[in-house]
Amino acid sequence: MKIAVIILAAGKSVRFGSNKLLFQINGKPMFQTTLERYINLKAEYDIYFVTSHEQIAAEVEKKYKNVNIVINKNPEYGISYSIKLGLEHAQNYEFYLFSVCDQPYMKFETVDSFISEFLKSGFGIGSVSYENELYNPVIFNKKYVPELINLSGDRGGKKVALSHADDIFRYNISDKKELMDIDYPQDK
Repeated sequence: MKIAVIILAAGKSVRFGSNKLLFQINGKPMFQTTLERYINLKAEYDIYFVTSHEQIAAEVEKKYKNVNIVINKNPEYGISYSIKLGLEHAQNYEFYLFSVCDQPYMKFETVDSFISEFLKSGFGIGSVSYENELYNPVIFNKKYVPELINLSGDRGGKKVALSHADDIFRYNISDKKELMDIDYPQDK
């Protein structure tokens, strides 16, 4: 099964006060922790890294040869624009996994198991969840691409997922820390 992993890393980090993707977590910049999580999965997937940060794009290009870099020149258009750019570059896949870049505590074992269980489930949408609440990462079958392309503003794929609640596979995890987004320096 062809799966494209689209990592969304184009935010402006306004609440953080500086580029949070460069913030060190366990001795590595946050963007690198996220990227390596997907590079180290058991199966190989095509990875698309959507960013508005030239410095990060240059580092990714230099260090990770098999990662497709997608530059978002308009991050002010919101996360929906990054989703569209990722989908424009990652065409002809059966499934699209979207991951935000500011969840440094998500374990690669969790993601690996989530993908495996989702593919066995027969559902068209999969989401890591905690107490049945939907979180990232999220996987969409290609049949949902038109709806994802039509998102606007700072709205992500959750809107599409919730409008198809009967087609969602929830992969419940027990450690909520894995789902933690880093939005402020004190969140670490």
